[in-house]
Amino acid sequence: MLGCGARQSDSKPSLDWRTDVTSDADGLDGAEDRDAAMARLLDLSHARLEYPEVSFTRVGDLVTNAMGLRLEYSSPLLSAVAGDWVEVTVRTLSGLGSGIAWAEIRNLPIRACEVTIRHDGPGKTTFTNQRGPALIWRAMFEGQHSTLLVNEREVKATVQSDDAGRTVSSVRVTVGAGGTVSVEVPA
Repeated sequence: MLGCGARQSDSKPSLDWRTDVTSDADGLDGAEDRDAAMARLLDLSHARLEYPEVSFTRVGDLVTNAMGLRLEYSSPLLSAVAGDWVEVTVRTLSGLGSGIAWAEIRNLPIRACEVTIRHDGPGKTTFTNQRGPALIWRAMFEGQHSTLLVNEREVKATVQSDDAGRTVSSVRVTVGAGGTVSVEVPA
């Protein structure tokens, strides 16, 4: 059984999850200390990387936690009604703490596309659609911001609560094939 081991306590079996395999897609969402959470995520001292499952899980955790990448799905009918024209929206929210200046992931396959995502701290994200059809990107940032800068132009932001109950501001942007869009919090 990957990722767990049985432990006997008071003659009742229980599960003791291993720390070298996290696969906790929501691990950083509620983290109050992002630097500590990122340090735990990047600490490979106890990881058993000789097992491919551990390595693949760790890469998945980096994509979902540090890069904050999520895919939002909706039915084709709801997408058409909302004017989204696709049933999948790519959502990003930087998981970097103050101790990491930037992080980037390249050549990430998302459906028929290949993308690059770069976070410069928690306040700026650049998204490149290297190849594939146009897609909708929802750039999210923590805090309440009335506007965000999309390619250095002010755009009205949507403010709401995320899955962890934090206040986030976001904009929806269409990114065509070969296109690059940068979104940041105004200074």
